[in-house]
Amino acid sequence: ERGDPAPVIVDLAQELGADLVVLPVRGLAGLRAFWADSIARKVAGRYPGAMLLVPKTQGEEK
Repeated sequence: ERGDPAPVIVDLAQELGADLVVLPVRGLAGLRAFWADSIARKVAGRYPGAMLLVPKTQGEEK
């Protein structure tokens, strides 16, 4: 699919009955980036369940 991945993540998590959604954020600026126009923020705005944001470290593949 093309477009915004946030609704797809939310729909799939709800369809699967996920207890936790884990999403990457970018490094130490991750929390600041979270409040920017990020996928994690969009998911958090739509998903009523628990989320875990995991910082990506330098050198990790996209």
